[in-house]
Amino acid sequence: MDSRAHVRRGTCPGRDEPSSYRVPPRRNQAIELLRIVAAYGIVAYHAGAPFREVTYAGLVVFLILAPYVSLAGNRKKARSVRSLAVAYLVPWLFWLLFYGMLNLKWGRPLLPVENPVAGLLYGTSEHLWFLPAVFIAIALLNFLTKRIPVPVLFWISALGAALLLASAPVWRSAGAGLVPPLGQWIHAAPGLLIGVALGLAGQLSFTARAFAATLVGTALICLAFGIVPGVSGPYLVGTLAAAIAIAGHRWRLPANLDVQPLSSCTLGVYLSHIFWLAVFYRVSGEGSYTTVTAAFLCALGATWLLQRLVPPSQWVIGRGFPFRMDVRTLRPSPNTAG
Repeated sequence: MDSRAHVRRGTCPGRDEPSSYRVPPRRNQAIELLRIVAAYGIVAYHAGAPFREVTYAGLVVFLILAPYVSLAGNRKKARSVRSLAVAYLVPWLFWLLFYGMLNLKWGRPLLPVENPVAGLLYGTSEHLWFLPAVFIAIALLNFLTKRIPVPVLFWISALGAALLLASAPVWRSAGAGLVPPLGQWIHAAPGLLIGVALGLAGQLSFTARAFAATLVGTALICLAFGIVPGVSGPYLVGTLAAAIAIAGHRWRLPANLDVQPLSSCTLGVYLSHIFWLAVFYRVSGEGSYTTVTAAFLCALGATWLLQRLVPPSQWVIGRGFPFRMDVRTLRPSPNTAG
């Protein structure tokens, strides 16, 4: 039997094979590529660079992928609340303190929001609300998947996403007057629901999947014609990109394509890019793609180096994936978590 078949299943080809070959299945490289592109888009959006309706789609991509990966990648056993807290709340707490100290150094308020509870959930920087929001969403999803049948949860998610997208003109204007991060959470809800529906879709019939896709697609098209700033473009582009990437396992991508060493840095890029943007604003100004690219590359490079040179840093910037070469085939073998 071809030894590479064993590697793909995460088993060991021979008894004398080193244990390092006991690796998890290879990830969908289309999704991993999309993570990198989405991270760049988020940096561009926060830098105020042109095409913000497109770059903001990077956030929608991450909102969709979070529940999708949780469901599609952990069907046998959902992650515990403790595991989720380590993945989302530990980095959130570290960067909350980091940007809080920067705010004090720069003469800004410690928390941008006066209400202390809302201020903590929103964070000391405009992008930190994402982590507690996703933590709550995934923890709630794990709770519901044990108590609600898959078809029911699928249809709740698909119909909920379609209704929220169709009613975007209403909640978008109302959300502007809400205390942060409530407005951000409402904006994130359709993406999270789409991710849940996509994660559960493989367990339903083709007819159910097609009908749900038609509902969500129709809502997106109507939304696009309605032109709701900050919603129409980002959700249309982000949902389409995520759907195409999720179907990437059917593509004939190069066998040796492995971007996980870079895609595993995207959490670190997301969390640190505000700092790097502040650094390069002094050099090339705001709203410039020169600034965006420099900040993105520095955030990516710093994360990659820290993951390898300072392993404890992975608690706050995400786990790294080393690049391993399979000497028997001269092709990159699937990676193990660092």
